[in-house]
Amino acid sequence: EMRAMMSRLVAEIITAWRQEFCRSISLKLNSFFLMPFCEALPVYMRRSLGRIEREEGLGLGRPTEEEEVQRMSMLRSELATLSVEKEALHRIGARMREPLATHSLRGGATPLPLKH
Repeated sequence: EMRAMMSRLVAEIITAWRQEFCRSISLKLNSFFLMPFCEALPVYMRRSLGRIEREEGLGLGRPTEEEEVQRMSMLRSELATLSVEKEALHRIGARMREPLATHSLRGGATPLPLKH
């Protein structure tokens, strides 16, 4: 009984050692054959993306300083336009509240509370 248990233990250890050995050899071989591709991959990807950008005009590259300045001025003008529209909406809202306030003073229905 003890011999059978020892034999199973030895067989288990040898099987585990063989599996680990095969795994490490497989990893080393894969690393050896794949390493040149892994080292060249970033350069290949940059070149491919650059080529695609040039051919298809995807705009993946970094914008030039002139483009950044142009975008900034466009955003500023849009912000100014939106600010003017916001002020106009505030004035309209104030005018709409005036009749409600005078109507409630004359004994009409009370307006709903305003949320700010």
